[in-house]
Amino acid sequence: MTSLTSRALCLALLLAIDGAGCASDDEATSDAGDAPRATTPQECFGELAPDGDAWFIELQRFKSEDGAVRVWRSRQPGDRSAAGETFAYDLVRAWIETDDEPGTCVTARGALTYQFAHHNWAEEWTVQTSRALYIGREMYMNGPADPKEWGWIDTLEAQDESGATLFTVDLIEDGCETAPYDLNSCLLRMRTDEPPPDWGEE
Repeated sequence: MTSLTSRALCLALLLAIDGAGCASDDEATSDAGDAPRATTPQECFGELAPDGDAWFIELQRFKSEDGAVRVWRSRQPGDRSAAGETFAYDLVRAWIETDDEPGTCVTARGALTYQFAHHNWAEEWTVQTSRALYIGREMYMNGPADPKEWGWIDTLEAQDESGATLFTVDLIEDGCETAPYDLNSCLLRMRTDEPPPDWGEE
């Protein structure tokens, strides 16, 4: 092997090693479980459908009171065991939008977790992005004596790599829909369902 050929191979190897350590922002984002191709929540959930043995998938939308935070999350029944009127949900997709998270669609199952409780009244789920770990909590409060005071308390907490809380914000409901369309799935959270625009037409 000539000296020139050896130098060329050496240079090519160095370039390959250097390139491997300089992934683009999109590639780095994908490794973290994000889907950089979706630039809006509508794109993130545009072709959402249940997979596996699930017979429906539910999309819940939340936002903060001032609209600065938007959270969309979809869940579907999984294969874990549950008793009574409880779904063993899996979190399958999420959109997180905050001042520091300009809009991230997360689809990788390894970046999503879901812990369900009896009647699905004390749910906790997590979404990992390249910027933070987000913890969503959906708690149905039926402790007060007056049923008029019963209702959902929904929050989103963001944590950094050390587990320190960056912020916690109260969320309000911003709509619900299912695929295939089923009124009952959204009513499990006692919300007003929003059927597709063409539902019920011949």
